[in-house]
Amino acid sequence: MKTDEIKLRIAKKIETTKTELKKLQEVYSTPEKLPGVVRLKVAKTIEIKKNALKEFSSDPHSVLKSKKARNWAGLQIVKVFLG
Repeated sequence: MKTDEIKLRIAKKIETTKTELKKLQEVYSTPEKLPGVVRLKVAKTIEIKKNALKEFSSDPHSVLKSKKARNWAGLQIVKVFLG
């Protein structure tokens, strides 16, 4: 069962990579549209980061829900105090 799951993830990753490559080929075939595409991609990235920051500021404790994250944060605090 686990190998089927891995195969499915790999297949999905391959498909997304293929679609991204097709998009890149399309963009590079028409260089006059390139600034608009780059502007849209940057705007989308900024919007995603802005939403992530809003989510973090509204619920900062959600970042430290995993045990690994709590241990890491605790270690960083100890390192600050001990120098």
